[in-house]
Amino acid sequence: MMLSTCGLSELPPDSAADQSRWRLAIAPETSWRDVDVNLAPSSPEAGPGAVHDDGFAYCFQRAPEGALFAAANFLVQSNTQGLRAPMFDYALVAGDHRDALLADADSTGDVVRLQIVGYRMLSFDGESARVDVAQRVTVDGATNFIAAIVDLEWVDGDWRIPTDGPNPVRMQALSDVGGYTRWTA
Repeated sequence: MMLSTCGLSELPPDSAADQSRWRLAIAPETSWRDVDVNLAPSSPEAGPGAVHDDGFAYCFQRAPEGALFAAANFLVQSNTQGLRAPMFDYALVAGDHRDALLADADSTGDVVRLQIVGYRMLSFDGESARVDVAQRVTVDGATNFIAAIVDLEWVDGDWRIPTDGPNPVRMQALSDVGGYTRWTA
């Protein structure tokens, strides 16, 4: 049994096979914490369980809830200029595109106001997860819904982002959020 880097518990090994369990049809109990201009999810059980010296939150439970909270926190914190580079350095797994993604982490861009509004757990097996997070995003006064599909791997006691491809988070516009489990502050 491998606990998270900060000692958060994990699910029993047989629970990953129970699709009704990992789909998270009912949103987990969640507190929302301020991260710059956005809100990120938090839970004593799922995480984040620690804050790095550089200010980003990390350390998530090895469970569907932990993967969900890790994906959402990655999205919120990667939108925060002061947290992006150190958080990328921690969260990005060694891979073909890691160096290019780290170089992009230092770039400046528009501050985006985002609000997480729902999710879909696409897959979970305890070693990897794919999470689709629906967000309401406002840029320059225009508001749209987007989906962010985040792939995660369990590496060194935490959920991290693989870098085998150039786009570890795939975004697409949404016309509505039907089909997502409602999850918002």
